[in-house]
Amino acid sequence: MTNTPDNRLIDLIYRKKLGELSEDEDRELHANLKGCNKLHLLDDTLNPREIEVSFSKLSKINEKLAYKKIQKKLNLNTSGWLKIKRWRYAAAIMLPVIMVVGLYLMKPSLYTGLSEVTYHSIKPGKPQAKLILASGDSFELQLEKDTLYETDNFIAQNRDNTLVYSQFNKILREKEEWHTLVVPRGGEYKVVLNDGTQIWLNSSSSLSFPANFSGDKRNVRLEGEAFFEVARDENKLFIVEVDGMNVEVLGTSFNIMAYGDEQQTATTLVEGSVAIKTLSDDIVIAPGQQAVYSINGGISVKDVDTEIYASWRDKVFVFDNEPLESIFRKLGRWYTIDVDYIDPSIKELHFTGYFKRYDEIDKILNYIEATNKVEFTIDKKHITVKKRSI
Repeated sequence: MTNTPDNRLIDLIYRKKLGELSEDEDRELHANLKGCNKLHLLDDTLNPREIEVSFSKLSKINEKLAYKKIQKKLNLNTSGWLKIKRWRYAAAIMLPVIMVVGLYLMKPSLYTGLSEVTYHSIKPGKPQAKLILASGDSFELQLEKDTLYETDNFIAQNRDNTLVYSQFNKILREKEEWHTLVVPRGGEYKVVLNDGTQIWLNSSSSLSFPANFSGDKRNVRLEGEAFFEVARDENKLFIVEVDGMNVEVLGTSFNIMAYGDEQQTATTLVEGSVAIKTLSDDIVIAPGQQAVYSINGGISVKDVDTEIYASWRDKVFVFDNEPLESIFRKLGRWYTIDVDYIDPSIKELHFTGYFKRYDEIDKILNYIEATNKVEFTIDKKHITVKKRSI
């Protein structure tokens, strides 16, 4: 590809949106744009009156083909942040950005008078959790890094944002002692139980579990959302107790979302096999399937892309044609924000995208606004959403 100034500009802006520019490249980009009075190209908010026709074409684009064309145009490598399975989420995010630059280069007069949009910085969440013992004693784990907890009943090590229980706990005490790990809004944490099971807890979640498994079953209790990698034990069934149902496994990987503000509980299986049991239903799901449970509707099963539901564990948000209200419930837990909708119909607008979980929220809001469907007003950590006026 010929390294023309226009191609260089597109390349720098593209990678600026991904947060992948070096300091020298960032200075180069700002110097070039400032020198030719084009700093507004870094603004994701478009003028709907002038380019709404161009954006309406997005819904008709073959995303895979379009992304390949973008990749070829920019000579980009798919390794790194973009995995093969994620092409369509990345394409949905980046097409508006490329179109803005491309349209500007073809007809710069369309973009005169655009103002830059600046949001108050809203930081992402961080690893944090509280451990509550059977005695009622509690510990703020994020404040006690590299700490060894040792009593007559259990041994646990808190290191690298992970609480690891010793496999020797079963020797220390035959009777189970229950602990609770509480993760607040804006937090996440990992725990390794004394049988080797690994559990990632999402924001606004809690897990109750024995410091040692002494019976013929391994029971834990979940509120909120967690991803499980259960250590296999043919002799001890692993049971996750969620409000209204049990998830039973021997050894497998799966995600459970059971928040109180969601109408349904979703169990998504990545590997292995799980049984979902309620008072009226008893079903088994296979990898790539999701069991959705509601008190009034029972259990339904569907095939899904498991990456969408387990992506938070890998520090990303993946939205696939998801309602805005659902998106903001997830963002609210992580960024500790509250949201109001001027028009209730806005909640049902659907969006697709792939975002880094540890980015500040303004990157996500700018991409959503680039669709010309909505706009945001921010007051500290309160976001008001309204339809974009045409």
